[in-house]
Amino acid sequence: MVTSIGPGKGKGLMTSLASIEKPRVLLREDSKYALEQLSFIITTDNYEDLSNHATEAVGETCDANDEGVDGSLPKPPALDRVRAKARSTEDELAELKAWKRRRGLLISRFIFSNTKVNGSSGLLVFLQEQAMAPSSSTILPHFMLSGWATNDLGVSKKKGTCGGVICLQRNSFELWKLRVHSARVPTNRGHRLIVAANPTEAAVIPNKPFITKEDLLAYFASGCKPKTEWRIGTEHEKFGFELGSLRPMRYGQIAELLNGIAERFGWNKIMEGDNVIGLKQGKQKVTLEPGGQLELSGAPLETLHQTCAEINSHLCQVKAVAGTMGIGFLAIGFQPKWEDKDTPLLPMARFGIARKFFSKRGSLALDVMHRTCTVQVNLDYSSEVDMVRKFRASLALQPVATALFANSPFTKEKPNGFLSMRSHTWTDIDERRTGMIPFVFNDSFGFERYIDYALDVPMVCVYRQKKYIDCAGMSFRDFMAGKLLSLPGEFPTLNDWENHLTTIYPEVRLKRFLEMRGADAGPLTMLCALPAFWVGLLYDEVSLQNVLEMISDWTSEERQMLRVEVPKTGLNTPFQGGLLKDVAESVIKWAKDGLERRSLEESVYLNVLAEVVATGVTPAEKLLQMYNEKWGHNVDHVFEELRY
Repeated sequence: MVTSIGPGKGKGLMTSLASIEKPRVLLREDSKYALEQLSFIITTDNYEDLSNHATEAVGETCDANDEGVDGSLPKPPALDRVRAKARSTEDELAELKAWKRRRGLLISRFIFSNTKVNGSSGLLVFLQEQAMAPSSSTILPHFMLSGWATNDLGVSKKKGTCGGVICLQRNSFELWKLRVHSARVPTNRGHRLIVAANPTEAAVIPNKPFITKEDLLAYFASGCKPKTEWRIGTEHEKFGFELGSLRPMRYGQIAELLNGIAERFGWNKIMEGDNVIGLKQGKQKVTLEPGGQLELSGAPLETLHQTCAEINSHLCQVKAVAGTMGIGFLAIGFQPKWEDKDTPLLPMARFGIARKFFSKRGSLALDVMHRTCTVQVNLDYSSEVDMVRKFRASLALQPVATALFANSPFTKEKPNGFLSMRSHTWTDIDERRTGMIPFVFNDSFGFERYIDYALDVPMVCVYRQKKYIDCAGMSFRDFMAGKLLSLPGEFPTLNDWENHLTTIYPEVRLKRFLEMRGADAGPLTMLCALPAFWVGLLYDEVSLQNVLEMISDWTSEERQMLRVEVPKTGLNTPFQGGLLKDVAESVIKWAKDGLERRSLEESVYLNVLAEVVATGVTPAEKLLQMYNEKWGHNVDHVFEELRY
């Protein structure tokens, strides 16, 4: 049995640290087992300090009903005892605050790892309810132990390979009624409409009447940050489908979902005309891909615990609304059943322009747009030199990430001959803007060389007066000279430049950060593993240097061979007298070492990748085995197996 959680505002739950004496524990004796189950701490700088009123720390902001929703769950006397004790714990909270400062961490929220719920192992994550809609900086609501058994709380868990996402069901959450203390937990939080389909934020980039190449250089240089300010930004996409028919969501259903999340969890709506096309809350965005894929673009966060918690929170919100609609979401890299003609068309002008443009530039271009899902991470650099080193290391290792995360072996209900069909589709779409861009490994590479590359990639569209203008195939160089045919006499802004950069798709993409683009979307554990993999390698100097030394003798031909072959053969791809699996073993070790040197207990997120390397079996190969054996060659089972 795992001791349960009651809602509240507390921030005081933490694991023991051998090196630092911890003050006495606020929790009851019968809660110690749950404390022992914690394997990591989620931390952040964005929270109020630990000196909140002691009663808040154990959930005094919420009242338990005398009876449960169905009259079957009485209010436990244990909760009264905990609250009574809490009223005398101001000094203890002060000790916790001092301990937190010595440890250098703000304890904010937590996830259970390797707990047992209904006999299944997984992560225990909690649902943000509408009455507790958090501020823009909040990732998960805060809870403290209350002495109830988890199984008494109506825990809902999706079993299967995806697994791991456990949310409190709404009916059980409503056992408590929120009582607001001051303004810290706003109720019925309002939302507003953001009438802007522009994918970039004008307020973020200072614009000028016209820009020069020096401005473009300054744009990339503005991304340089000291190591103390490096952040982690994770993005992932997923397919929505009807639980009954398994068909893709239609736009009407997508709009209902977005409106529901906005109303229930306090997100602002992004509109194009009268149509909702996304959501925004603080630095997080929920957006749509051309095939209706739902994407979370996460906030830049300090730790892997934070980014994994952010993903969990998002998935719980989506499930809370989608579940009432008969909608599920699939954790896979390529649409396994439906064809391109089954893809819903969205009322978004830029997608119409892009569809027209890319359909003539590769036989798999529309598949890329409509039938793929990925997980990506955005990471910072400290200087141009640091950018070059990280760009080279990550670009060379993208095929390793592709192999480790391969999760798209089905097309049109049958095996497609690939482990990562998603990755393969990118090999047949407008080679001018995709691929391994070999010039990154030239001695002359830097910001200016990437600018020259981007200037020569044909444009797709321009955003003016809340409308997208088709300029597909035209030159950004001409635009800078005021000679763009679609807008004669007009000059680009830095927003135009950043929008143009979003239409370039190499395996690693440079903006004011570096974007890792080589992995298939997958289950929750894999969504958390992708940023862990790259943070461990690129944010640690020793690990980064190890990678650079390893790849120093790789030729352009070898890198391109890996790019082409790995989607088919994964870790078993022959390479330099061995297999890519041998490279992956070294890389995973370096990533783990890098995370451990961060001293934040983050290496747990690499466990799933260590298993892939140890067994040599990728997620795609597991799916193929199930397809050939227990599924009886019926791909429909993947919608249950990989449903979030």
